[in-house]
Amino acid sequence: VLIGCDGARSSVAKWMGFSNPSYVGHSAYRGLGMYPNGQLFNPKVHYIYGRGLRAGYVPLSPMKVYWFICFNSPSP
Repeated sequence: VLIGCDGARSSVAKWMGFSNPSYVGHSAYRGLGMYPNGQLFNPKVHYIYGRGLRAGYVPLSPMKVYWFICFNSPSP
């Protein structure tokens, strides 16, 4: 087992014969919302999607919520 954690232009990936990364037309933002007084979301994954857009959030704990948005974009 080999685990390479050296980035998008990984020397490990190059050594294994992988091609260089190329942009495929998607951009994304992710974050962690902190709620010191507690969050009120249902304990499940909430997913929203449409043409060229995906977004969602999931409570991780009584005070943390992970969120993301992914969208089609002609350039990074």
